[in-house]
Amino acid sequence: MTRRFNHSRRRSSGRHLRGSSDNPLFEALDVVQTENRRLVREIISLRRRIRNLEERVEVQQETIVESVQGSWMRDAEYERLLVERNRLRARVADLEERVELRRDNNNDRGSDGSRDRMVGFGFFGGGNFA
Repeated sequence: MTRRFNHSRRRSSGRHLRGSSDNPLFEALDVVQTENRRLVREIISLRRRIRNLEERVEVQQETIVESVQGSWMRDAEYERLLVERNRLRARVADLEERVELRRDNNNDRGSDGSRDRMVGFGFFGGGNFA
């Protein structure tokens, strides 16, 4: 029984050489070719799996990059808020000091016992100042 190779499909025809039990070389060749076909199918399957894993890795990398960028943005916003908070605290401390100085100056100037002069500006939370 002769074996025919289909060049367009790059594989042997459906007729296997196993039927030729009278020739051990054909039997061995048939076993090798069957194993080769199995290995080719496995290679194709593994390449498909590799492509799938590469796509998943790419998606994971994009997710990680987005997460890191988001973290950097949150850190930058946090730092900006800290700076603004500290600036406002310093401004409040400065204004409180100015109010205290004015009150002390008014109390020193007006020692005539007038209740208005003793109280000073009447600081009620800083809403009266610019």
